[in-house]
Amino acid sequence: MSREEHLSEKEMSREQEIMYMVDFIERESPVVKKAKQLLEEEEVERLDIFRQSSIGLQKLMQPVKRAGGKGGAVLDKMIHEAYLFDLLGTEEIEFQSAGIQSFMPKTLGAEKFMSIRGGYTENIGRNTALGDVKALFKSGGTDVTLHGSWLGFSEDARKAGKKVRDATEHSVLESGYQTVEGKAFLDEECRFFTVQGTRSLAGDMLNGKLFDLDTGEEVDTPDLIHDQLHRVIEKAVLNAAGKRSDGIGQHEVDEFMDSLFMVQESASGDEFNELEKSRKRLKEMVVEDRKILEREESDTIAG
Repeated sequence: MSREEHLSEKEMSREQEIMYMVDFIERESPVVKKAKQLLEEEEVERLDIFRQSSIGLQKLMQPVKRAGGKGGAVLDKMIHEAYLFDLLGTEEIEFQSAGIQSFMPKTLGAEKFMSIRGGYTENIGRNTALGDVKALFKSGGTDVTLHGSWLGFSEDARKAGKKVRDATEHSVLESGYQTVEGKAFLDEECRFFTVQGTRSLAGDMLNGKLFDLDTGEEVDTPDLIHDQLHRVIEKAVLNAAGKRSDGIGQHEVDEFMDSLFMVQESASGDEFNELEKSRKRLKEMVVEDRKILEREESDTIAG
């Protein structure tokens, strides 16, 4: 969805007298709710949120099966991270800069880029799908960085994952292999956040676990009635009926979406060089059977 499409959707709902209610499913995560409670009286100096997977490569290798995946690393991945408002207890966030590590090619070995709608584009611009990006924001005195990727783990994710594992003996990075038509490729996924400040936390959103990084101990999270989607829908219905007013505010929605579109629209670079970088990244993710065997043998020996 582009900025124009987002605004058009809002305008259409207004004209049809439809209540425009938006909430984000991760805000109902027990991990987020417990972390929010623990951070209420604390100072947060830095917040990093990671949502990365190999969906981009899967889309290239299985275009029909993955046809529904669109948007790239920002509009498909980062868009879920509105729970940062809960962790920080604020409604304000200011975009600082974006570091784009790679763009999405349309196909393996392609001469064109993928667009956010799943088609192709020859030029880098606001509608070019991003493969790996980190976006820096400021919220009061807190540095906030969102890390999104369609092309597996970034180096920042690996470093952050190692720190969490060293402190807790728990891995927030899940990695394996998939094989498609005789070709094997890395299958990676992570969804976690780290908080640094007067209290340091790590939340594994993929596995529903929260850790105190100072002690290395796991923190109990609330056992809530119903799943996250049920609670999001229930809250939206009650808010629309005027029975509750604790959903994410319109100001927060606008602030968050505007920030994401700023990240997406910051895309720039030399087309030839960026395609070469993307091809190199993809080549590193596609592996031969012998390499898989060697990796598994190495992991067995190390473990």
